[in-house]
Amino acid sequence: MFLNILKYKALKRSVKKQLSQGQNIEFSGVIKKVGVILNHKDFSDKEAFVKELALRGISPDHISFLLSRSVVGTLKDGDVAIKAGDFDWEGKLKNEKVQGFIDTPFDLLISYYDVDEMLLLWSTAHSQARFKVGFSTIKLSNNHLSLQLPIEKYKTYMEELFRYIEIFKK
Repeated sequence: MFLNILKYKALKRSVKKQLSQGQNIEFSGVIKKVGVILNHKDFSDKEAFVKELALRGISPDHISFLLSRSVVGTLKDGDVAIKAGDFDWEGKLKNEKVQGFIDTPFDLLISYYDVDEMLLLWSTAHSQARFKVGFSTIKLSNNHLSLQLPIEKYKTYMEELFRYIEIFKK
């Protein structure tokens, strides 16, 4: 338990340091590869999420998920899960799959969680995605765009998100 406290303090420092460096926006409006950081406790219908993205022209093969570790038994090939055990006591990541997700230069990263869960915040802050989108309930400014909607309304979220992306293209 004491070790987890040290880990979370180190992760919190890491997030603050990452955010203090600022975020570059390299968004061109073209979306081919999408990463989704999903808190499975709040929203568990991953397939519905994939369908909504597919309706907007994104191939399901180009959608990657980083899930909270509460879904251990339901992981499928290609899914990546994050947990406290993936970090050492200094807050350094040890999991190669999670590091691969973080290092992937997604065109769009959707941080689909509305609670300040440190592992998810860390993942968003350290992601190499070109454009990051999330919920406005998150206190840290991890995202380039934040939407204010209930987490259950994923269809409305997608409609609004892609409406804004169309505006950014112009």
